[in-house]
Amino acid sequence: MKCRIIPLVVIFVTILGTSSLEAQDQKVIDTQLHALELDIVPAHWDTLMGYKRPTSAEALRNQTIEQLERFNITTAITSGDEERLTQFKEAAPDRIIRSQWIPWDIKGDSLRAYIDSLPTWYEQGRFQVIGEVLTQYSGIAPSDPILDPLWSFAERESVPVGIHINDLPVTCPESFTDGCSPLAMKEVLEQYPNLKVYIMHAGYPHMQDMIELMESHPQVYVGITMPPKELHRYLKGLIDAGFGDRIMFGSDQMLWPELIELFVNAIESADFLSEEQKNAIFYDNAAGFFEFDY
Repeated sequence: MKCRIIPLVVIFVTILGTSSLEAQDQKVIDTQLHALELDIVPAHWDTLMGYKRPTSAEALRNQTIEQLERFNITTAITSGDEERLTQFKEAAPDRIIRSQWIPWDIKGDSLRAYIDSLPTWYEQGRFQVIGEVLTQYSGIAPSDPILDPLWSFAERESVPVGIHINDLPVTCPESFTDGCSPLAMKEVLEQYPNLKVYIMHAGYPHMQDMIELMESHPQVYVGITMPPKELHRYLKGLIDAGFGDRIMFGSDQMLWPELIELFVNAIESADFLSEEQKNAIFYDNAAGFFEFDY
């Protein structure tokens, strides 16, 4: 499956250089990792990223797992290509948590059939988390009735859901800006009040909308992956609003394992955070949200 959009992370990396941060004792949970085919995006994007992707699927898997080990990432919520995801899980069974994504390029009857398969796949042990939900790319709002069976299932089974919500020219379809704000989840959360959901990219750049949603729906958490130039400002806004216990680390690593170091360093270098707050973002908040047996 080839990507026809530029993933948000492509915008990130040209802004912040690599760090000299070394392995740490602090445990980390990565709430947004991917296991993908190497050709999912064009080769010239390596230049945009500032990194060169590994030369084989095996090398990508091994180098990614090496980064997880280096930065003491004990758990990585991982979605993507089913075959690659299986290989990641086999290589690091204690670190990889399988997450069932909702791809960006299915809609209509294909999307309905996919969602209808979730209960069966869950019973088969195919996933523990749903995400990331990428229907934004197809112009499908969270409140669209086609997604009702997804929310109903997730609420009934207490399955955490990570949904991609942000508003950038390359990620938000034209004439769909309302669907690219965190407030697009408001109707869903009112209909499914026990749904456990985390907003990937923290709804960037709509900080005030994100704060409003979190104030009215205490079950909502966020992943803090966004352009590093903006990350500290945005993160500080969420911290100042009182949500330090609902922010979670995510690398959005796709084909460039060095991104894990980049985003670990982005949190470590936030001098307005206490060590307790950093620990919460890296580990404690996600441990409480996902409620796995850590």
